[in-house]
Amino acid sequence: MVVPMFILLRDISFSYDSRPVFLNLSLTFGRGWTALIGPNGSGKTTLLKLITGELTPDSGGVSAPKARVYPQDMETAPAWFSDPDILNDPAFFPMAARLEIGDDWAERWDTLSGGEKKRCIIADALIRKPDVLILDEPVNHIDEYTIELLYNELSRFGGVGIIVSHNIDFLNTLCTTTVIVEPTPAESNRGSRAVMIAAAPIPALDSLEKEENFWREQKRELASAVKTVSRAQRDAVRTAEQEKRTRMSKSRLDIHDSDTRGKINKARLSGKDRTGGKKATALESVLLQKQSALASISVKGLRKTGAGLRGQQLERPVLYALPAGITGIAENTIRLRHPALEIRHDARIVIRGGNGCGKTSLVKHILSVITLPPEAFWYLPQELSPEACSDALRTLRALNNEDRGAALSVVYRLGSEPEALLTTCALSPGEARKLLFAFAMLQGVSFIALDEPANHLDALAVSAFADAINEFAGAALIVTHDRFFAEKTGKTAWHIRRTGQDAFLEAADFEKPPR
Repeated sequence: MVVPMFILLRDISFSYDSRPVFLNLSLTFGRGWTALIGPNGSGKTTLLKLITGELTPDSGGVSAPKARVYPQDMETAPAWFSDPDILNDPAFFPMAARLEIGDDWAERWDTLSGGEKKRCIIADALIRKPDVLILDEPVNHIDEYTIELLYNELSRFGGVGIIVSHNIDFLNTLCTTTVIVEPTPAESNRGSRAVMIAAAPIPALDSLEKEENFWREQKRELASAVKTVSRAQRDAVRTAEQEKRTRMSKSRLDIHDSDTRGKINKARLSGKDRTGGKKATALESVLLQKQSALASISVKGLRKTGAGLRGQQLERPVLYALPAGITGIAENTIRLRHPALEIRHDARIVIRGGNGCGKTSLVKHILSVITLPPEAFWYLPQELSPEACSDALRTLRALNNEDRGAALSVVYRLGSEPEALLTTCALSPGEARKLLFAFAMLQGVSFIALDEPANHLDALAVSAFADAINEFAGAALIVTHDRFFAEKTGKTAWHIRRTGQDAFLEAADFEKPPR
């Protein structure tokens, strides 16, 4: 039996705790890579579980070959390390060479970096030649060189592939189809909608925005027309009534004009005096048509992005300066050789380089010596502990009403629903990042240092976060492997490469990075 190489969802509906997640959803996934993007909590994970059979729809049907799923947090060594069938497959070792997998990696799995483990996991996924392959955050926490290796190998896959990733640049390079999952307002009780567009994510989002803007403009024009016709119809009714009262009045008739009085009486009895109401009736018909057309157009609300709060810029033009030379970082285990460096009060500096080259160590060194009061800067680490997430939630609930409203407004602009934060008992790392950024903006900081700020954010939130940084009035120092995020926010790039204990930093305008 030939297994069809596609996934078909036919009018599926699924509810959770009596609330609809999807209603009458139909999608078809064909060969090649599809990007699955949407806000956290929109239903992406539920959709994947429906595809794999982990969840059963309340109605409708799912037709799909058996899928191999690789979650983002996969710490156990892949099976191919000890699988003779794979190790004897002639296609495996060329793949391992392309991914630059070392011969000794099986023996030292626990010492491998996150990027090295990802290479092994992708090799395990592809060598099994699945009909359907689902990857959750395959490029999280890995450098641009490793991302390039994974892209080159994943592009060889010939089955049906679905990828969830915050790295929209990676998705845009690999994927030819995009499914955008968007929650509808809770009061609509319609669940989330999912739109499939035959394009990579960035042009797909542009296309969706243009479509929404078109229908939004149509709705504005129809709403204006409804008001105009409604006014005209009311005026016509008033005019018709006035004309009727005038025509039906006997007060100005000669008391001896019995013929005219008789005609008026006859018109009153027969109801044939309708001339004055024809215009009002015609306008009423037009009004009903336009009201019906207006009600048929459904567009999502236009969510502002950015932050709405800008922090503040210090009058002091240079916040940090380091003369050219050699600086010890990472407790002096790395000798960083660098030109003269400075951070101006409006800087947008992106630090780039491979894993382990010293990017985070450099940021921590700068923060330890910079001469700014603690309330003037904010540092977002690469990972937030559960305690930090809990503290952020407690801080939110302790704010006065005005500050709480301002913080929730920032979170909303970054792609989250304020109601979810007010009712949850535990924040996700992504929600905590947005909330901590909101607190920093409330505090009015002048310098922010962000270490992999796109971690744990969905692709749409990453774009909104970049908008917020661009609005920020102060200076920003950003470590990121996300090329889209870097290109959207960066003005200057500090590139670091490392050889043993020595690391070398080159600074350049972001548009022309050194090779």
